[in-house]
Amino acid sequence: MSRHNPKRGGMTLMETIVASFLLGITCTLMMTFFVYALRQTQRNMLRQELILGGEKVVDRIISSYVVSRDTYLLANSSINGVLIPQASAVNSSKLVFDASGNLTWSSWKAFGYDPGRRQVWQAWQAFVTPVTSGGELTTGPTVLLPINWSRRVVSQNVALFSVTGPTNGVIRVRVVLSDRNGYRVEIASSGDALN
Repeated sequence: MSRHNPKRGGMTLMETIVASFLLGITCTLMMTFFVYALRQTQRNMLRQELILGGEKVVDRIISSYVVSRDTYLLANSSINGVLIPQASAVNSSKLVFDASGNLTWSSWKAFGYDPGRRQVWQAWQAFVTPVTSGGELTTGPTVLLPINWSRRVVSQNVALFSVTGPTNGVIRVRVVLSDRNGYRVEIASSGDALN
């Protein structure tokens, strides 16, 4: 005579309920951790975008200033920014020299801040007459004012922008960026002119 063991053939109703409950808890925990990791990744990406935007502003201004001369830097309140003379043609990095080997200043690079749009922008405008000294270098642009130059956005989400100096030839660039989620990043750097 054979004996029948009811547990060998399958799970009881109670075992099925417990297994389903444990499986549900495990899936819920896994989804919670997945959602948490996804949110953290999104937050880190937002922060990284702000950091890159700030670094871009600082790098562009410092690199434009490095090839300029500290005594010619002009603060400009109409654009909430600064005008930096360049010894190169518009949209060029090639330095221009006169017959004597002196730098020929031939364009302005402007960096301005539009608080309404929360943007830092840059613009480039040629001198009316390129000079080695004096002229537009001391007066600033006179024919077409920087507020009217065509602009290219450097960074968005800018809460504060300032360029101070030069003090002993060194300028300080400070930019604070913030987004709609409340993340704030402040980037500041200093640099000096080589000419």
